[in-house]
Amino acid sequence: MIVEGLGLMFAGMGVVFAFLTLLVGAMKVSAKVLKRFADAETTRGSLETTKTAVLHQVGDELTEIAVAIAAVKACARS
Repeated sequence: MIVEGLGLMFAGMGVVFAFLTLLVGAMKVSAKVLKRFADAETTRGSLETTKTAVLHQVGDELTEIAVAIAAVKACARS
């Protein structure tokens, strides 16, 4: 009975090891394939568009903060 349990344990560990090895291989292949697309994308996008997007985001956040401050001041006056 113990021998059967050990055999089942090793069979299960073998299946898990095979699956994880297959998963690592698939991750490496997908990383190589996606790296080609990422390199092409970074050459298309320019630093200026990224900089502009960040500035718009910061501007939106500052606008929200200004609105919140104005609301607090309005509530404090009443």
